[in-house]
Amino acid sequence: MTSKEDLISTAVIKSSHYIIGAAALAAVLSLNDAINSSIHLHFPDLKKGAVMTHYIYAFITVIVFILLIVLMPDTSSEMPPKVREHLQARGI
Repeated sequence: MTSKEDLISTAVIKSSHYIIGAAALAAVLSLNDAINSSIHLHFPDLKKGAVMTHYIYAFITVIVFILLIVLMPDTSSEMPPKVREHLQARGI
């Protein structure tokens, strides 16, 4: 590959990561709103700005996401060897 092709490949990989990250952020924010609405629907006695409820919800969410990250398999070994070498050479 020429350096121009390397640059384009790196840009495509990085931009796809940004697009996936943005889509994930949008999905998580909408899920956050839905969960907050469900909490207030099922527990109407809680006042809207109950601080402790928000901390408990945030703590549970962080624990769940940490567990998901820890349990996710390492997929780098499934990449084609040329792609893996290309990414390692670029420090990605």
